[in-house]
Amino acid sequence: MGAAVVDSPTILCEASPCSNRSTAGSPAILVADAAGYRFSTANIMLGRAQKAIAYADTAMRISPRDPQLFLFHFQKGLALLLLGENDQAIDWLHRVVAAAPQWPIAFALLAAALAQQNRKAEAETALSRYFSLTGGRNRTAAQRRAQLPLDDPAFLDGARRIVVDGLRQAGTPEA
Repeated sequence: MGAAVVDSPTILCEASPCSNRSTAGSPAILVADAAGYRFSTANIMLGRAQKAIAYADTAMRISPRDPQLFLFHFQKGLALLLLGENDQAIDWLHRVVAAAPQWPIAFALLAAALAQQNRKAEAETALSRYFSLTGGRNRTAAQRRAQLPLDDPAFLDGARRIVVDGLRQAGTPEA
């Protein structure tokens, strides 16, 4: 069943009563949320952004009041950014920074998405917030690139081209 779960986000619903919102926060829902986050992350890393979005959407539907909902907003925003759907990515990433204003990576991705849309002033503001939260770490494009997870070409190509280049456009120095 393991491979089937990765290929079908609707299987998450089989572990819990998705239509019964009174169960939000129950162990079954928490397991589904954790599985959805892991599957969404895995699919992003494998270059399968559409599947990542499906897992994030399913997890958000299963548990719409989850206090960690911003993690699924982040997954969806990142996947949309990797697909080049920058306006939608910006909408989702704004939700993330509103819910988790101390999470640096959300501001980095928001800055990259804004820069990709030629919204330079907003990108610079988001980048400034990112730098203020990182304590001086990852201040250059080279440092950010070196910290990209995995070495899968499908993920790295998209991440380098979109995220790192977007950060550079927002004002991150190269070295």
